[in-house]
Amino acid sequence: MAYLYLLSESDNDDAFYKACIERITGKTVELISRRLRRGGGLSELRSKSRILLGQIKHTGYVAETFFLIALDNDRSPVHPTHEQRSGLSRKERQKVCRYCKIDSIIQSILGERAERLFGFLFSRSHGPPWEG
Repeated sequence: MAYLYLLSESDNDDAFYKACIERITGKTVELISRRLRRGGGLSELRSKSRILLGQIKHTGYVAETFFLIALDNDRSPVHPTHEQRSGLSRKERQKVCRYCKIDSIIQSILGERAERLFGFLFSRSHGPPWEG
């Protein structure tokens, strides 16, 4: 059995990402989900990720475990260049790069284990692995 730890904003997100993981891996996954309040942003992510990553940390090694964060990113800077999107209000232009912030939240919670578990996240010069 594979496990999917998921932080998302809706049941539809849960169903979509669970189906994606199952389709990609060919395995059935058990969903362990925490809900992010819509519009909660990074502060909501910080509190919920502490709970979910704490569960992962205390579970120990489990083969075929996936961790996914589904967070709206349409009003924050583009990663890895951090260029601002056009048409944003003054308040929205002050937002930090969510990818980098998620990176630092995970590191602060998991410490030195973060790079071993999520090593691809911590390459500052590159985007996510799927961006090449």
